[in-house]
Amino acid sequence: PRPTPNPTPRPTQPPAEPAAGALDPAETVRRFYQLVEGGDFDAAARLWTPRMREEYPPKGFIDGRFAPTTRIDIDRLSIRFIDGGVSVVDVALTEYRDDGDVRRFVGFWDLVRRDGVWLMDEPHF
Repeated sequence: PRPTPNPTPRPTQPPAEPAAGALDPAETVRRFYQLVEGGDFDAAARLWTPRMREEYPPKGFIDGRFAPTTRIDIDRLSIRFIDGGVSVVDVALTEYRDDGDVRRFVGFWDLVRRDGVWLMDEPHF
């Protein structure tokens, strides 16, 4: 009889997640709204800087804030300013909520570049 091969060990931890942010600051903002629209609040919070997460705890400012959101349409998204490790991204969006309420927001996000990716650091709406 042939020997039974040893089973391939399974990793005890999930593989490392790729960097959450994007190389383009506008794409980081777009990704944030896609994630909250889809209810992936933990991944959305990873697009915020540690300073932002401390000042705006995600449980209230993402999970609680976006739980009733059913859809987000990004009406305008553009990079206003980019210089080295800082950027300003203008955004206009329409948010649809489960109670039928429709909200429109116009403002901008300050972003900073950390470890090669753009992270959201301060909202201005």
